[in-house]
Amino acid sequence: MTTSISGTGEIFREWFEYRDGVLYWRKNPKSQNVLGKPAGRSNGRYMQVKLGGKEYLTHRVVFLMMNGFLPDYLDHINGNTFDNRIENLRPATARQNNWNRKISNRNTSGVKGVTFYQKINKWKGYIEMNRKNIHVGYFDKLEDAANAVALKRRELHGDFANLGVAA
Repeated sequence: MTTSISGTGEIFREWFEYRDGVLYWRKNPKSQNVLGKPAGRSNGRYMQVKLGGKEYLTHRVVFLMMNGFLPDYLDHINGNTFDNRIENLRPATARQNNWNRKISNRNTSGVKGVTFYQKINKWKGYIEMNRKNIHVGYFDKLEDAANAVALKRRELHGDFANLGVAA
């Protein structure tokens, strides 16, 4: 379990050096020979570092070290939760962070917010906003549904719009 962070980040700046999204050890914890080596490990979803017996999410440590404050939510702009470069991190609300989610692994159309509606043999476009699905329309072609959803998503989610097109 990761620990919440408070303060200005001074303790982290004392122990870690930040370079291009990676934290490196400035001091040797428990006399291990790790000075200058990358700190942290993956928990499967995020990178995390351990200091003083507590684990911290690396992206939150990086943001605090670089900015001196920590918002309640941080968003990885490009959606890659292992990319902890400061230019890829931005403060967000819980909703904004959810808007920038990747496409679900249960999605079968390959386009976020588009599903095939068999009853009428058309592609259905929708967007989730404030815990409600907003109907965008029905379309004969997947491409038309994808374009309409993308346009609406940009309108409603602004800079946090993640079109979620599968690669």
